[in-house]
Parts: sequence; C-alpha cells; structure tokens
Amino acid sequence: MSKNVVVLLFFVLFSCVFGSYGHLSSAGAGAPNKMDVYRLPGDTTPVSYELDLTPDYNRFEDDVDYDAEVEILIDVRSTTSTITLNCKDILIYVVYVHEKISEDNVDVIEVRNDTENEQCKIFLKSKLRAGIQYVLNIEYHVNIKVNNMEGFYKSTYNKKSEHKEWLLLTYLEPIGARRLLPCYDEPSYKTPFNISLTRPRNKASRSNMPLYKSYYDKSARETRDVFVQTPPIATHMISFVVSGFVSKTAGTAAGESPVYVFSDVDRMDQLRYVSGEAPKLLSAMEKFTEVQYELPKLDLFAIPDFKSDAMGNWGLNTFREKYLLLDDMSSSKANESGLSMVQREMARQWFGNLVTCSWWDYLWLHDAFAAYFQYFSMDSVRPPLIN
Repeated sequence: MSKNVVVLLFFVLFSCVFGSYGHLSSAGAGAPNKMDVYRLPGDTTPVSYELDLTPDYNRFEDDVDYDAEVEILIDVRSTTSTITLNCKDILIYVVYVHEKISEDNVDVIEVRNDTENEQCKIFLKSKLRAGIQYVLNIEYHVNIKVNNMEGFYKSTYNKKSEHKEWLLLTYLEPIGARRLLPCYDEPSYKTPFNISLTRPRNKASRSNMPLYKSYYDKSARETRDVFVQTPPIATHMISFVVSGFVSKTAGTAAGESPVYVFSDVDRMDQLRYVSGEAPKLLSAMEKFTEVQYELPKLDLFAIPDFKSDAMGNWGLNTFREKYLLLDDMSSSKANESGLSMVQREMARQWFGNLVTCSWWDYLWLHDAFAAYFQYFSMDSVRPPLIN
C-alpha cells in the first residue's frame, strides 16, 4: 500500500471516528425562538432522491420563485408514525407516502413546520414498519425574496452591450439544501440524486452529472433537462447552474473526464489559460491519490456575483471571476492565485466529496487537505509559480 493511499485511509478513519461523536452530541436548551434541536431523529434515513424543479423565469425580478417536487426513497430504522426532515422557508402543498413494494398508501394526518429548528414533521395515521422501505413524495413552492447568495439564487451581470443578463445557481454549504428542498440535510446522509429542471430555450443548464436527455414543451416554450444520476452525495454538494454561459475545454490530461471552463461569451478569450492548465491539476490529484476522478466531467464556472472565493461541488465548481478569467495581460501573481484556487477546489473532489466527514465539526479536515494540495499539486505541475 502506497503512502498516498494511507493519506486517504487516514482521512476516512478520522472523519468516521470523530464524526461519529457528532451523532451522539445534542444541543442544550436554547432561548425562545432559537434552534435547540440540531439533529434529525434517525428513525428514517434516505436511500435516494428524485428532484424536479420548475423555476418562474421572471427576469425583471431579483427573487427566485419555483415549484418543485421531490420523491425520497426512505429506509425505516425504527417503527415510527412521524417523518422528520430539514426544511426552511418552504411552502409544502401536498405529501404522499406509500410502501415501496406493496404500494399501499399511508395516510398523512398533518404536516407541521418547526421554524426555529428548520425542520418539518410529517404525521402519519399509521406507523411505518422498521426494515421496510417507503416512498415519500412532496410537492412544494419556494420564493426567495432576498438575494443573500445562498440556496438557489439569481445573479446578474452586464454584458459589453450594457444589457443586463442573469443566471441561476446554487450555493448550499453548509446547510442551504434545506432551503432548496425538504431533505435529510446532514453530511452523513450521502445518497444518489436524480435531478431535473426546466429552463428557457435561450439558456443552458449544468449539474453535477452530465445531461441525460431534454424535453421541449412547445406550449410553455421551455425545456426540461434530465441529468444522469449522481453517485451517493451529501445534500450540500448538489449543484446546478442555468445560464447563457459558454465553455472552453482542453480535454483531459489523465483518466476519461474532461474539464470545462464556463463564462459569459464576452469573456471567452480569458478562459484559455485556465482551461489549458486545469486538466494537468486534475491529473496531479489522480496520480498522488492513486484514485481516478470518479465523475464523467468537471465544470468550472466563473460567477460574477459570488459569496465566497469558490465552492467545490462534486462535478461543478463555482468561482469568483478573478480566479478563472486570466489572459496574456494577467500578472504572474494573478495566474498563481487563479490556479491555486482551482487546485484547492479540485482537491475537494476527493477530500470532501468522495470522502465526507460525518458532521460539520470536522469541516476543517476538508479545508486542511484542500489547502495542502492547493500548493502541493501546483508545485508538481508548475514549479516556477511557487517559491
């Protein structure tokens, strides 16, 4: 066993052992109107999600408004008549529950929001039996009026023609997924996602996985994109972008996964540098870990209006523009800063996505490994940039 694999095993052991304490911890009594229940009860757990979103594409408003439906296949660990999920600022229209194999319906008595604890409780007429799988279907609506660059939000930018354009994107770490859909929003619950969403014809969408197929609705003049199922993934790592962006790629340097770099078409000429270097950085990670990058592609998006420096969602990384938009006029310092940030988020594809800590107390492990490889892999690919 190589020392590189030992590093991965150490990360797995540390995240599982220390993360397990997070399951045992509980919050003390809080002040009124304050969160005092931080964990889900664990009597039900998710097996898979099917998420379908239909945004209202009103480009003259700053808020994000959408209808959605999520189908969650759940395992019942202990007999219960209540299903508890995380949700925040979500209006639930209707809930259906049925047993997976027999398809027998389970009547829903009430859906109650626990606003302070960012949870919703689904009360059932009969008990769910331990060891049986059930299908939970929820239709709901979300309106995010304040653009705080969290959850599912709208970003705007000006083109060279001074025309104002928009894009929709997600920023879910650490607990933003509960604003996107009712879910088990804890990092230990890694499950496959089937994601589909509706977009205008003049925009394109990207998600963690490649596009599987598209359906055009003539009456609505919108297209529904269906994406390939993800591997087991934490809720805060699901991601999608709806935009008019275009991409540049230099192909692959190792494995079978191309790297695509996206920006507004007016800035396409500034993608050449990063699109040429990014596959080399991905290859360096594969060589060091001796674990091939698992997904069939990796997208890097230059976002005009972004909360942090970058976000390393599995298969779809988002960055502030300054890290990806580099050209012949950029300084050596700017090139170094851009590539090191790209490498940092690439490291998260292994340390954070492929292997995920059980609880947020150990998020520093993701950051620590990402920071190490931010410089280690850069030094191996472009040694003159690191002194």
